[in-house]
Amino acid sequence: MNQVYKKAYTEILEIIKYLPYDEYEKIPKEKVEFYKNYRDPLYQFKYNPYKSLNEQNVLRETKALIVDLFREVIATKEQKEKLNILLLQNEQEYQSKVHEKYSYDKLFNKKSKSINVHSANMIVYKENIFVKIYHILKSIFNKKTKS
Repeated sequence: MNQVYKKAYTEILEIIKYLPYDEYEKIPKEKVEFYKNYRDPLYQFKYNPYKSLNEQNVLRETKALIVDLFREVIATKEQKEKLNILLLQNEQEYQSKVHEKYSYDKLFNKKSKSINVHSANMIVYKENIFVKIYHILKSIFNKKTKS
């Protein structure tokens, strides 16, 4: 398993310790056991409940796990709807940026701008002396075999 996810499981286990008891109890035991089984036991993470996640050194994967856990287990119906709308908007923005960055037209225009047709020089091919001798000998032997 990826080492980053092992660290994320360690972080989320530390974070969910600070949830209120009734919310912690909503989390399926299998999910908590999964986190425990696949966490990185050597990784040390200290969560400060008085600071936001953005103020702490929390992995991006941990934040994704928190969002997923919140959406699946803790959120009310209204919160789930708002969260799904927000996630959909974020995905659309991301896809729009990717499309803009890697659009065919943009990539094609960059390539055509980088190639300056007017400044291209023709390369004159000159035969090697051995190739010239080979062709001369070949033409001599061809003439002798025809006669």
